[in-house]
Amino acid sequence: MTTTHRIIRTAIALLIVAAGIAIAPSAASACSAGEFCLFHNDNFGGGEYHFSGSDNNLNNDRFVGNSSLFVGNNTRSAWNHGRWQSNGINHVLVYTRTNKGGTAGCILYNQYGALVYPFAGNVESYRWVNRATCDAKKRAITL
Repeated sequence: MTTTHRIIRTAIALLIVAAGIAIAPSAASACSAGEFCLFHNDNFGGGEYHFSGSDNNLNNDRFVGNSSLFVGNNTRSAWNHGRWQSNGINHVLVYTRTNKGGTAGCILYNQYGALVYPFAGNVESYRWVNRATCDAKKRAITL
C-alpha cells in the first residue's frame, strides 16, 4: 500500500469518527436523563423542550433557547432519554393533536432522531407508555 493510500484511508476513518462525535454530543448535551425532549430543528438544534412527565398540550409551551416559538407544531427532532422503569412505562407516544388526539407515533426508550411524516412539525401532545402500546403504533422518528 502506498503512502497516499494510507493517508486517504486515515483521512476517511477520521471523518467517520468526527461525524459520529458531531451528532451524538449535540443530542446528549441537550437532553437530561429521565426526560423526553423535543427540538425545533433537525439534528437537535434551534431551541429545545424537555420534561419528565407527559404533556397534553404543547401549544402552550415554548422552546428553551428560542422563547418566541411554541413547541406545538414546531418540532423537527426528538429524543426519549427517559429512565428505565420496572413498570415498563419507558416509551413515548407523540400525537398530532392535543389531549392525545390525532395520529400517534412511537419513540422507544433511548431512541432519538428526526421526526417523520406526519409528526415532523406536527406534534401537539405526548405521553409515556409501555412497549406493547408503543409497538402497536408506527415509528415517529428515523434513527
